[in-house]
Amino acid sequence: MQAAHTAGDVASSPALIVVHGIGRQQLGDTLHQVACGLLDVCGGAQLLDASGAAIAAKDIRERQLDRASLRQGSFVLRLYEVYWADLLPDDLVHDSFNKFNFEEVTWFGWLNWRAGLLPADAYPRWLVVLRTLQLWSLQIFASLALEVLIGFSKIRSTVLDQTVADVWHYVHSLGGELKAGSPLQGRSEQVLDRLEATWKAAAADGAGAVHLMGHSLGSVVAYHGLVRRLPATAVQRLVTVGSPLEKVCFLWAKLFPAGPAWAGDWLNVLSPADPVSGWLKRFDASGTQRVVNRRLWGLGGYGEAHVGYFRDPRVMGDVAAALGASVDGGSFEGS
Repeated sequence: MQAAHTAGDVASSPALIVVHGIGRQQLGDTLHQVACGLLDVCGGAQLLDASGAAIAAKDIRERQLDRASLRQGSFVLRLYEVYWADLLPDDLVHDSFNKFNFEEVTWFGWLNWRAGLLPADAYPRWLVVLRTLQLWSLQIFASLALEVLIGFSKIRSTVLDQTVADVWHYVHSLGGELKAGSPLQGRSEQVLDRLEATWKAAAADGAGAVHLMGHSLGSVVAYHGLVRRLPATAVQRLVTVGSPLEKVCFLWAKLFPAGPAWAGDWLNVLSPADPVSGWLKRFDASGTQRVVNRRLWGLGGYGEAHVGYFRDPRVMGDVAAALGASVDGGSFEGS
């Protein structure tokens, strides 16, 4: 962690904690994207480092900062990144992707439903059968492609072991599904440790309302940190973008016990061109809190949209406005 904010901070200023997704990004990469997105929609805003000195957005990435502040007049927003990619170093995950794990998940939803882990009112039999058939069809084509890709060492290393396999590393570690002695034991808890430590750092800095934002697998980490580690009133708002939460809950239902205490605001942003994201229609944080889903067009082509949320002014405009900043345009249209 960097040193705490000192110069020029406003007591009780809000905080935005961001959790990155899969892949081997460097410390500060995601925070840099968020800062750029906020600067685009917050006229007259300026970035400050932990000492209160003015910095450019690129300094966050180049100096590998995990925190900064955005000042706009008398308004100050504290920004934090939960960085966890270093917990899955290349040597640890080498040759860890197993295509048979991918094939097995085809039947997880059905087995979860049969075991009573998926409520029948939210997941009727016809829906579970339909999703299982869809997954079965998908895995046939995916398995054929993987047979080819695994043969290329560079693709195996950078795309499969270091990126796609992060999902299995996280859920298997969190669910206790690893072999005895596996070096991945406890890694997911270490990821959640990072999130909890970042929240404590924000509290120690005197932050006011805390908002939590997760991208891709980072949204799953954010949710688990919210309901497993943090006090019920620790976070005012959760923002999930490009989130696979619905899919992960369907396949690994035991990682999502019913009835967590948190009941804050929840905005979920998805794109029809993003195959990872999903409408959180059957996913609920508290049993009473309705998730606000917003579908977003215009983020790019199929798949490209998954990495476009932070640079879209409609997303960042709504996030900035919710945090209390003055926003120049940028809002969602439709639902």
